[in-house]
Order: sequence, then C-alpha cells, then structure tokens
Amino acid sequence: MPFYQIRTGDPEPTGQPYRVGIGVSSGVRSIARESDGTLWAGFDYRNPLGSFQIAVAYSTDNGLTWTNAQPYYDGTNTMQFSGTRILVDSEDTVHIVAQHFISPATYYSVHGVKPKGGVWQPLVHIPTYSTPGREDMALDSQDNIHRVYCINDNLRYDYKPYGGAWQGSIILDGGAPWIRYPNLCVDDNDDLHVTYENEVGVNVWEVFYISRIGGAWQPRVQVTAWAMIAEQFPFGIACTPGGVIYCAYNHETGLGAHSLRCLVRSAAGVWTDEGIVGLNPVQGNVVVTTDGNVRIVEFHKVGGVGGFYREYIRTGVGTWIIGAAGSFYTVTIEACVALGSLWANWPQIGGVKTNIPYSGWCCVAGRDAELDVAFYVPPGGVVFDPIPPTVTTDPATDVVQELATLNGTLDLDGGEACNCGFEWGLTVAYGNTTPTQSKGTGESFSQVITGLSPGTTYHFRALATNSAGTSYGADGTFTTKEGPSINKAYPLAREEL
Repeated sequence: MPFYQIRTGDPEPTGQPYRVGIGVSSGVRSIARESDGTLWAGFDYRNPLGSFQIAVAYSTDNGLTWTNAQPYYDGTNTMQFSGTRILVDSEDTVHIVAQHFISPATYYSVHGVKPKGGVWQPLVHIPTYSTPGREDMALDSQDNIHRVYCINDNLRYDYKPYGGAWQGSIILDGGAPWIRYPNLCVDDNDDLHVTYENEVGVNVWEVFYISRIGGAWQPRVQVTAWAMIAEQFPFGIACTPGGVIYCAYNHETGLGAHSLRCLVRSAAGVWTDEGIVGLNPVQGNVVVTTDGNVRIVEFHKVGGVGGFYREYIRTGVGTWIIGAAGSFYTVTIEACVALGSLWANWPQIGGVKTNIPYSGWCCVAGRDAELDVAFYVPPGGVVFDPIPPTVTTDPATDVVQELATLNGTLDLDGGEACNCGFEWGLTVAYGNTTPTQSKGTGESFSQVITGLSPGTTYHFRALATNSAGTSYGADGTFTTKEGPSINKAYPLAREEL
C-alpha cells in the first residue's frame, strides 16, 4: 500500500508542471518532505530590487498547490543570498542552508530552522566560507547534518551535531587547480559517500570518490580515467540498503557532445562504469527506490534552446530502459533549467527510513523564460511505503461503576487506513483488547467497555495497526465509581442510589 501518492496527472492543458515560485534565479533548488507528507521546496528568489533572497514553498496536497514564503527578506537589497538548500529532520524541523553574499569573491554560509508548528528562527552563521551552488547536504539517522562543499581548489566537510553548533570544516581533498560538483549520500550505517569532479590537468576533469566509514575518512579514489580535455561532472549519488553506490554523471566527449553515464560501486568497494545511459544530458539525479529499481532522471537537451525531462530505469548491469512515461515536460529555454533534488535525505521516522520512495520520483527545477520554479512528477506519480502509525491515548469518559468509554486519536495513519482500538486491564500488562475500528489521520475513536468492578483502577492504552506495524499510545488510568452493582436483582434502597 502506498504511503503518500503524489499526483499522477498534469491538470494544466499546456502540459506544464505545477508552479512553485516565480521571479527566481537559476540557482540551487531542493525538495524535502515531512512525516505527514508536507513537501518543502527551497530556491533563490529575485526580489523587485534585484537582489536574491532565500525562498521556501510548502505544499500540503502532494504538490498540487504551493504557499510561498521569504523568511529572511528584510525589504531591502542589502542582504543577498544564493544556493538555498532544504532538509527536514525526524522531528519535522525544516532546515535551510544558503550562501550569504559578502563580496564578489566571498560567500558566508548561513543556517535557518523552523520547528514543527513553529516560526523561522534567526539565521546562524556557519563559520566557513563556500562557493555558491557548489555544496551538498544530508541528514543521518541521528539528525546530524553533514555538508560537503568546494572552495576553488579544496573539497571541504563540516557538520552540525543534533542539538549542537556547527563544527569547523576540514579539507577532504585539496591542491588541485579546481574541484567542483560534490554529491553526498548517507547509507544505513550512517557512513558518508561523496563523489566530485577534480581537475587533474589543464581542463582535464575526472570523477573522484571519498568516504567516511565508521567515523574515519578514507583515502580518495579516482573513479574515471578519460584523460582528455573534457568535463566529467557527477550530478547525483544514491545508495542501496546493501551498500551499493550509484553515481550518475555527465561525460563530455571533447567534441561538444555529452552522454549520461552511470558509475556503480559494489558492496566490496569496486567501481565500474556501466556505460552510456542516454545522450545530451544537462542536469539530473539518481535515486534507488524500494521496489528495487535504480532511476535516473535527467534534463535532456535538444539543440541549444530547449529540451525535456526523461526517466531511465536500470534493468540489469549496464542495461537501462526509458520509463513508461517516456519524455515529458518540454522546456523551451534550456538556460533557465537547473534540476534540483529528486529527493532530499529524510532520516529515520518511527524506525523506518522514508527518504526513499517505493517507486517514482519528483523534483523542483526551473521551468521557462519566466524563471519559474516548478514541481515535476511523471504521470506514474510517486508511491511511498507505509510507516508505522502514531496514536494518542485520550482520557476515559463516562466512567461509572461497571462501564467506561475509552478514547483515542490517530495522529498519523502512516499512509493507509489503520485498525484502531484499545488494550485494558488491572495492570500495565492489560490482558484485554477491544474490537477495532478503521480510521485515518486525525480521526478519533472510542470504545465502551463493560463488566467492570466498582471502585477499581484500570489501565488502558490506544493502539493502531497498519501493514507497517502496530503503535501504542501512552498508558492511561481511570477509576470506576464506588457503589453497588446496578444489575442487582432487587430494588435499590434509597441510600444505595
């Protein structure tokens, strides 16, 4: 059963995707999702005064409509930002990291947060500099934020431990004429994997890889060896539960043509270039979905003025097919298009990783000459695995000598209808279970229990079950009223009433 089914069609007759924001730059776009399915997009907004600001948008209807915000716009053009990226942690706190323009050559990184149900907090300066748009971030299962970024000839790393301050940066690779396009993913062991482009000679670029295993950074590895005057820039990295790494990259042939290729690192640590996936890519990303498929989505260039989005699905070693949706979302102004994240890294929620959909994909990216940011989803939509539900035990009501009404609320159904009921008894071992009712997110449920003893304290808790498991609310108690049973076979005396 799906967790959240992102829309499966396109209501605009022109065939265009959903509009997220307008008046934006061609800079970084990213997308993340809360545990209740709320989608967040981060991008750069160009205000009427000509400066670029941090912008966010959120959607509570799976991308159909979006609400925009500029949480850090002060009404002037004195504060300029770029490279906005967005993450959501397991407490549904939204994080944004961007570069604050200080001088033409210097950008200072900043971090802003919005707690679940709260307001955006003041920006915090990260004690490192970076180059705009050349960074990537990910969360691990403990809600620590990891970031890799480039400053000309250095690849650097810093991180923010959960509840703590940003830690100073370290150099992962340095000394090359130029290092660019870092991509970061976190595996199930919270180990870090990074691919990036390194200039090994004058205008000779190769893909490199570096990892942090068990908390220790490993030596860098050169993955490609084209040895030609051309770029080989990676634009996405993903990891399977078994530890296999996939990296999609743009291979420039040196003759002005480009091909989309896929690098694969086995669980044993051996890299293989599986060859050409498609032709003429501009940007893209890769995702491993829990249905077992590896998917690459890329913007496919056609001529010099446009193109379209295309999905490729890996069916075997070096074998790819074009997704059932074929090619879609034709874009007329290629220069305005910059593909953002297919999916940001969501950490564990309720013990289940929800950063990887069951099938499908979505992204936020530039759209056309209007410089819009748009939300792209293929006709097949996006499906997520269910996660365990969240349920609350509410106070018991209508408590008399021999009966009481137990109450509960299903806070989150995890993506499908849940069977909701109660356990109850004289101790926290309970021993009794009520019949269940089918409920969805936000619905309350009640059950009357009978046959109780007067003047007795009982324990109870709410429960909810879906295909991902059973969750329980906190223990609650109630005490029945003192007095004789109302089921006596003789009339009650006045003092018994």
